[in-house]
Amino acid sequence: MKLRNQTWVFAVVTLMLIGGLLIGCGGRYSSLKVGWVGSNTPGKYAYQYKRFSGIERKTFRADAGEAFALDYEVDVDEGTLALRLVSPDGETRWEQVFEEDIDESLMVTLDQDGQYRLELEGNDTKGSFDLEWEIG
Repeated sequence: MKLRNQTWVFAVVTLMLIGGLLIGCGGRYSSLKVGWVGSNTPGKYAYQYKRFSGIERKTFRADAGEAFALDYEVDVDEGTLALRLVSPDGETRWEQVFEEDIDESLMVTLDQDGQYRLELEGNDTKGSFDLEWEIG
């Protein structure tokens, strides 16, 4: 009887672990980062990587009417990298998908008070990015 209970407990624990791994490894918010090296400070987000698939987010608070100035340098050796600005209501205000290197600037007048997001979405990409921004 004791052996049967131990087998049952082992089976339940194994299923829970497998379920946890499947939930943790899937979905929109998971990511794969290999060789991810860089820095993440207020107003600056810069990394290089050997492989990146998934979504990374950086948030900031702003008020309606403020200007958001972004300087971005993106190097894409393989795959694609998308960069987007998402407003507090979840709407994408600006988006660019990169398949090659670029060094540009963006200026957007923000139309809502609240928490904005910069999102980077890698699709089996290799390269780097350097983002610097100011709000004012």
